[in-house]
Amino acid sequence: MSNGNIRDFDEITSFLGDYGLFQILVMVLLSVSTMPAGYMGVIVVFVSDTPEHYCRSPNSSSRNGTEWEQENGFHDRGSWMGPGSCSRYKLNENWTEKAAGFNDTEQCLDGWVFSTDKYTTTIVSEWDLVCDNAWKVPFSTSFFFVGALIGSFISGHLSDRLIPESPRWLLQKGRVEEAELVIRKAAQWNRVPAPEVIFRAGDCLELMQNKDEEEQTYTYMDLMRTHNIRNITILGVFIWISVAMVYYGLSLNSSNLHGNIYLNCFISAAIDIVVYVATWLLIDRAPRPTLLFTTLMFCGIMLLVIKLVPEDMPIMVQVLALVGKTGVSAAYCFIYVFFTELMPTVVRNMGLGICATAARIGAIICPYLLYMGLYSKILPYIIFGTASIMAAAVSMLLPDTRNSKLPDLLIQTKHIRRFSCCSKEALSTRPDATEGFKEVN
Repeated sequence: MSNGNIRDFDEITSFLGDYGLFQILVMVLLSVSTMPAGYMGVIVVFVSDTPEHYCRSPNSSSRNGTEWEQENGFHDRGSWMGPGSCSRYKLNENWTEKAAGFNDTEQCLDGWVFSTDKYTTTIVSEWDLVCDNAWKVPFSTSFFFVGALIGSFISGHLSDRLIPESPRWLLQKGRVEEAELVIRKAAQWNRVPAPEVIFRAGDCLELMQNKDEEEQTYTYMDLMRTHNIRNITILGVFIWISVAMVYYGLSLNSSNLHGNIYLNCFISAAIDIVVYVATWLLIDRAPRPTLLFTTLMFCGIMLLVIKLVPEDMPIMVQVLALVGKTGVSAAYCFIYVFFTELMPTVVRNMGLGICATAARIGAIICPYLLYMGLYSKILPYIIFGTASIMAAAVSMLLPDTRNSKLPDLLIQTKHIRRFSCCSKEALSTRPDATEGFKEVN
């Protein structure tokens, strides 16, 4: 049987229905696989948090630790992480009185005492990652996301054995019999009768007159081959880095917000659930670029407004940060759908893979941006807010894919909008290549 044109794929497979048992099963398998990732992403907030601490008293047979702490001003530990967190007063050799010079200090030579009010132990208290070693905390968090990046290359191959291959992609590759097998299995699960012959020669036009393009093996370099796909890829990488950096930055920032860290983390996670439901309801009610622009711009404005909040109003900072997170959470949920629709079938997996890799890079960067908060509490919010607004501006260059059929070939990739410095490649004038791919106003 000759290869088919995916132009009529949706019409040919319409007998399956929009939402049956097969679709539900695939969705559940994909959803369950993401649950451990959510847990592992949040646990970093707790295991890498820095408990309150102060210098450990020197071991002495003549003085007990309590007496030493009282003389060093630690009888009132209202602020454990104050001057005594990285230095202590120097004592003479007998430790019976302070050395000459009341303000002479030295580093915490005997380690630290960490508060156990919130945690029994963390990586910070276990390995003394404070003061000169504090830089290792964001490093460990970043290394966690490096592991997530490496694991994504392995888990992808494992998932291919659990989830059936896309019949659209199989047909695009000319593997018609395999595509029919998947569709018949879907019909069996959905309990609907399948036609005796699903892909007829009369139903499927020839697989483009340029058959060579579809039969070739595509590589990541093909994401740079034409102006259209190159522009989409470059814009996608920037947007995904920015969105992931802001999203994970605000998620990991739960430990730095005012109030109970567990409550802050719970509210942050609850926000994601509400936002995902709202995004699902709104996704087809507005143009794709407009929706992405609105969510990212809202997040950026909320974060930049924090700069105007007085230091004695930490609750207001907490509210603005959590409200701003609603915007980037919606954007992070939405870009998966948007860029799936933007990437042609022949390079869709590779295109989304590049974008997902860019997102991991953004996640790797964000712990160091949060670390800057030790020097300026407002600086991380300014960086995250600026990145969110820049991504919002860039998103308006993307074409709208609402009510449009998915592109299959590179020549069917839509050109970006309002970007005069880049040449706009017109879609092929052949009706079999462009029909169904015009934007719907």
